[in-house]
Parts: sequence; C-alpha cells; structure tokens
Amino acid sequence: MGVARNIEVIMRKIRICGVQTHYKLKKDTTGKEYLNTGGVDLARLINPLKYLDPKKFDVDIVYEVVGPNCKFKNTEDLSKHYDILYFSYMDEVKFYLELRVQGLKNKMKIAVDVDDNLWAVDPTHPFYKDDFEKGSEKNFNRSAIILDADSVTTTSDYLKKRIQENTKVEDITVIPNFVDLELYDYKKIKPKKSDEITIGYIGGSSHFPDMNDPKFVNAMTQILNKYPNVRFKTTFFMPQLKALWGYKYKYALGRADVYRFINELWVEMMSECDFFIAPLSHSSYSSSKSYIKALEYGAGKKAVILERIEPYQEFAGENPEEKGVFLAYSTKEWFNAMEKLVLDEKLRKENGEKLYNEVKKNHTIQGNTKVYEKYFTVLFDKDFLVW
Repeated sequence: MGVARNIEVIMRKIRICGVQTHYKLKKDTTGKEYLNTGGVDLARLINPLKYLDPKKFDVDIVYEVVGPNCKFKNTEDLSKHYDILYFSYMDEVKFYLELRVQGLKNKMKIAVDVDDNLWAVDPTHPFYKDDFEKGSEKNFNRSAIILDADSVTTTSDYLKKRIQENTKVEDITVIPNFVDLELYDYKKIKPKKSDEITIGYIGGSSHFPDMNDPKFVNAMTQILNKYPNVRFKTTFFMPQLKALWGYKYKYALGRADVYRFINELWVEMMSECDFFIAPLSHSSYSSSKSYIKALEYGAGKKAVILERIEPYQEFAGENPEEKGVFLAYSTKEWFNAMEKLVLDEKLRKENGEKLYNEVKKNHTIQGNTKVYEKYFTVLFDKDFLVW
C-alpha cells in the first residue's frame, strides 16, 4: 500500500482541501455577504496550505465545502477529487459523518487541527456556556470527531497530552505556530509621536483571567503609580482595568477579520506602544496555549515580557535574554521587568531587534513549509483508520 501510494505521489500532486471553520459571514449596507476570516484559520490552515510547494500540492481553501456556489455540489464529488480534507475542530456530527463515509469510500483522508484545550476552557470565556461547558453536547461531538479522524495536528507537546487524556487519540502531530512576516510587516509601523511610554497587550475578551491576575495587576499598578508618563493599552475594553487605572488605561476597538486586524490594529498598536506584555493565568487551559503572541510582537521588533508558563518557556528556552524576552511570574518579576524597559529605551530597541531576528530565523511559515509538506505526504501514504 505504502509503495503504491508513494509512486502515486511522484506521478501527480497531492490534492488538499482546507476548510475554514472560525470565520463569520457579515453583510454590508447593501446586504451583500462578505467573509471575516478568523485568526486561528489564518495561522493553522490558510498560511500552512498557502505556502506548500505548488509542484507537489494542489490546494483549495474554502469556507463552504459543498453547495450550489461551491466547486463541488455534493460530498461524493468532493471526496473523489481530494486526497486530504483539513479543518479545525468542529461539532457538526451529521455533516461530518457524510464527509467521513464518502471519504472512506473514495480514499479521502480527514485531518483535524486542535489549537486549544477544549476540555478546560475558563468559564469567563464569552462562549463558554454555549460552546465549551463541561459535559456539553458540542464538546462531546468535538471529541468524537477528533477521535474518529485519520489524523490530528496541534501546537505543542503539552496540548497533545491534554487531547490524548480527553479523547484517547494516539496519532497526533505537533506543529507549532509560525508567522508570515509579509503580513506582519514592521515597515508599515509609523513613527511614534507621543512622549508617553505605552505598554501594550494584544488579545481579546477571552483573556479576562490573564488581565486580572493579581500578580500582574499589582505590578502594573505599581508601575503606573510610580511613572506618570506610562500608559497601558489593550485591544479590547476591560472595565475593571478602567476603574482601577483611570486615564492611564487605554484601549482600541478590535477587528473581527484577521486581515483587518493585522493591517489596521496590529499596525496601530506597534506604532503607539513601546513594548508589550503577555500575562497568562496559571491553568491547564493557559498552559495549552501557543506562543504565537510572542511571534506577533516580535514581528514588530518590540521587546516583550512573557508569563513564565509552558508555551512561553518553550519559546524562550534556557537563555531568554538571547531572544530578547523577559519571563515573569511573581509581582516582583513583573514589576522589575517592566521597570527595566520603561527606563531604558536602548534596551527596548535591542530586545526588539533580538526577538525579530529570532522570529525571522526560526518561526516564519515560509521557512517551515517542509514541516507541513512532510506531514501531508506521510498522511497521504498512510493506511486508513477503520474502527
């Protein structure tokens, strides 16, 4: 079987259909629908597939799999064309079963990416009640689909173990997140006009526990009280922080579409902020996160302070200073790291350059296409899982 499939790889391209699952369809003032692409889909699906060698792979990226406006009208035709169907976690069992049956019939593999600990989502998450509550039907369905798929990818060894604990899946491939420096282009950053020193944080409302961790909050309070010219800015509104820090706390409006986020909000934050922070509350959910935030900050040549926790410790390695990052856990560590960067513009610039160079050298999607090419080639050649 393996030899025959390898010969087939040589004879023709491997055909892959990547299906976006974190998108939202919106309507403009005329009623015309448009697509808001999700950040997870960009990092875990679009960029990995976009940069595959076109001589070896034939790729389509869609958000609707079949239908009157799609390339294929039904799942049978779709499964006859593609070798691999790749998507992020989903909970639509009926449609998945239709895809699975046709896939088994026509030799189309199904691969699922899981980038979060879906079984330990914090109750403060805005979609916890409907989507991630323990014992919910959606989480049960996701687990069943993940277990049934031919292959699973994820972002870290820690998250791999959590997936295995909750689904008993054995075949899980760890592929870390990468960043596209053609999208996150530091040359778009505008010169800073204000004399204020602004500490920045990029993240959404699901990070409530991180932003309200007492160790971090106490350290930031001390910094803002000690240095009158320091401000803190986030990419979402936290009323608790506004009540605590008043005018020294600023925020920007988020962007639902990841491309607008990068071209508008990321550029705005990089232009206004002097350095960035990435606190994480200590939990199984937080430890399962990836270090993509460090890559987004580094792409802008900004110094960062990262929580001393699983994903960031993995990124920083044994010598964080060589990569231009500080790790912090206690209030004292957070305060000391922030104070160093507040007081030393040269250090901010040096650390930003170090982090950018680390990202450019080791963490771009263009420089790591072989990782995905190997994964999809091995999956193509693999025998089907039949339960």
